[in-house]
Formats: sequence, structure tokens, C-alpha cells
Amino acid sequence: MTEILALESATDVVGCAVGRHNDNLVEVRASMLANSDRSHGQMLAPMVKAVLSEAEMSIVDIDLVAVDCGPGRYTGLRVGIATAAALAYGQSLPVVKVSSTELLAFGARRFNGYIVSLVDARRGEVFYAVYRGHRHQGTAPGCWLEEIMPPKVGKPDDVITELSKYKGRKLLLGDSEIVGSVISNGVINNGVINCGVVSPSPSSLVVLAAQKAEAGQVWEASELTPLYLRPPDINTARKDTSKKDIAKKDAIKGDAVTRDTVR
Repeated sequence: MTEILALESATDVVGCAVGRHNDNLVEVRASMLANSDRSHGQMLAPMVKAVLSEAEMSIVDIDLVAVDCGPGRYTGLRVGIATAAALAYGQSLPVVKVSSTELLAFGARRFNGYIVSLVDARRGEVFYAVYRGHRHQGTAPGCWLEEIMPPKVGKPDDVITELSKYKGRKLLLGDSEIVGSVISNGVINNGVINCGVVSPSPSSLVVLAAQKAEAGQVWEASELTPLYLRPPDINTARKDTSKKDIAKKDAIKGDAVTRDTVR
């Protein structure tokens, strides 16, 4: 039995969930999600405390921490990764890291066709990736995703060009503004466009983390790094710092947030 804590703060939404993976069942015991434009850092740690309380658990009961590592908002990514690293370091826990595009697609993994995840990259650009769902053969429930095209960043027209390569049904997922911007830029031929307005879900992250942990895709807290995709979003003053040092420094910052709020 594995108790999982999932953290989401890569996009406009911020939230967390706790769940239990036991044999072939994943039970989400408590979750919380809210829209937040700029206050991820103030909201995430209290949310963790709230969901743990609702599930009648404490941080010492957690066996695995999962976090959305982007692509997404620079500050939100840092908040989520720093919080996950601080909690994992403090309890010597393994971590599961996922991309925001994979997490979006995972909620629609039973769709028969191509699943296209769209995340707002600002500056008139989009983070996007393409997946397909398949039946999962392990003990974790449901289906698993095949990554057809890894996350990229581009203009809405670039998404249209990319999707014209794929024959068959396509499901576009993302917030209403970003899905609308892609649709308004052109009609995709050779397939039917279905659109879903969704945000990354911490409850889905619990289930996805169970699948990845079962497959051995777990990491140390020091290996948590954000997926930016766009070079200007990286702080060049730290370009010579190792990834492990960055993760440790962020964990220290995150621990300052979580130390008095998560017990």
C-alpha cells in the first residue's frame, strides 16, 4: 500500500490531493483545487495541510510525493517543485515527476484518437504535446498514455501545422482561451476536432503517479527540475549551477513555507 501526495501549481490552477494505491485500486482520499493568478506560493502549503487533515493523515504517513514539473508558469513551477522537494527531503521520500501536458491528457486517456494538450505559454504562444491512450497491463488501474510528440512551444499556427500530420480523431484539451486561439487560427483537416476545457487535476496526478511508481519511474528530490522549454524563462545568473544544487536551494526555500504549515 502506498500513500501518495500530489502537488499541482504549474498553470493558473493550484491544488493538491492525497490518495492510496493498494493492489489494483487507487483511491483519492481528499483533494483541493482553485484558480489562482499570482498567489500559488501563499496557497499551496495551506492546501497540503487541509487535504491531509481531511484524509485524517499527516505528512509522516506519506510514502510518495508527485509534482507537475511543467511546462507552465515560471513562478508556479518553482513553487510546486520547491514544496515537493522540501517535503521529500524532510521525510526521505521518493518523488514522481510528470509534465503538465501529460497530466492534462491523462484525464482523457480513454479517448479513441489523438489527445492534444494545450497549455498557455503567454506571449501569444502555446505549450503543446500529442498523446494516445492504451489499456494499462499492470496492477494500477485504467489506461496509460503513449507520447506521440513531446512538449513543444510555438504559435497557434504551429499547433495547426503539427496536427495536420495526424490522421483520425483529435481531442484538444486546455483552458477555453488557449483552445479557442488554436481553433480560430485554422481548421484541421483529416479528422474531427473535439474540444475539452480542462485544467491539470491533482486527483488525476495521484492515479498517474501510481502508474509511474509501479513502472519504477521514481526519482530523488534532488532530481526535480522544471521543464521550461523557452530559454528566456531561465535565470541566466544561475546557468552554471548544477541541477541538484538548484533543487536543494529551492527545497530550502520551500521548507520555509511548509515547515510551520505542514505537520
